[in-house]
Formats: sequence, structure tokens, C-alpha cells
Amino acid sequence: MFEFEVQMVVESILDMRSNLRLFNFYDPYHEEKMFSFCSDKPPKQLHTREQMIMFHSPVIKSFIGTGFRKMSIIRHPYYCQLLLQLVHGTQLQLSFRRLLPVANRYKVYAVVRKCEFRLLCLMKNDASSETIQEYFNLALWYNLKTLWTVLLKHVTSLEELKVYTSQMNVGTMPGEAMKKVAQRIFSFA
Repeated sequence: MFEFEVQMVVESILDMRSNLRLFNFYDPYHEEKMFSFCSDKPPKQLHTREQMIMFHSPVIKSFIGTGFRKMSIIRHPYYCQLLLQLVHGTQLQLSFRRLLPVANRYKVYAVVRKCEFRLLCLMKNDASSETIQEYFNLALWYNLKTLWTVLLKHVTSLEELKVYTSQMNVGTMPGEAMKKVAQRIFSFA
């Protein structure tokens, strides 16, 4: 009599509503090659291949280098799942307001750049002064250099530039951003 075990591994799921291939982060494959995010909220655990997350996040790479294989997620496990989907190449409509803090915290710059690209696309559709002010703040807070450059080109007068930059703390502004603001000020002279 023969005994054997059948194990089925689902790597991805096809979402029929959006016609997108979503990666399965719920099932661990080989424990020694996996990194896990744990939460007390659903999804409880997300597993990803350690090489993929190490490539994209120097923060998590340093955890893995010291022997950690699990990380607790206190807030926003759903956005951590979105972050993993984006790291694996899934093209999702993303909520940059929620995803930028998570991507920035773990220094996943590929996702930060995708959020920046999304902001640039949204800016074309909505260029109201409130939106521009919010984008200036996001560009400064998350050091979104391309967005910062495009926003400064969007400003048409010195008075408008004063309005957008008046709420910003010059002491915490990156040097490169300060240079671009100074350059824009001198372009109006």
C-alpha cells in the first residue's frame, strides 16, 4: 500500500471583477524562505518571499539580516497587502493617502514612485488650489521630487508661490526642495 501527500499551492488569484491577477499572500510556502506580516485584524497573516521584500525594502532587509522572519502590523494590514501586491507588479488603483505612509515607513521606493505617478495623473484632472496645496504638502513630506518639480512649474506668480509655501517649515525642508523654490522665485524676477 502506498501513501502520498498532495499539496496544492495557489500563487495567484484572478479577480473576475477587475480582471487582475492578484498574488496570494495568505499561504506560506517554505517557512525558511518566507517573511510574514502579522496582525490582529484581517488579514491576520501575510506571507511573501523573503528575496522579493528584501530587494524592495532596506528596512525589512535589515530585520531579516538580524534573524527576524515576522513583523507585527499594528495599523492598516489591508494597505500592507496592497503594498505587497504593488511590489509584485500588480497594477491596482491605489489610495495614495493610505499607501504612501506605509511605503515610506518601510522605504519601498518602487511603491512611493507609483503613488507619485498616480498623484501626477490626478493633478491633470483636478488642479484646484486646495488640491495643489495638498500635493505640495505631500511632495515635501514624502520627498516626491518629480511631483515637486511639476508643482513648481504649475505656479504662475510669486504671490501664488508664497501662498503654497507659506505653510511649510523651512527648517525641515530638504535642501534640494529649497533650491528649487529659490530657483522658481528668481525666475519671476
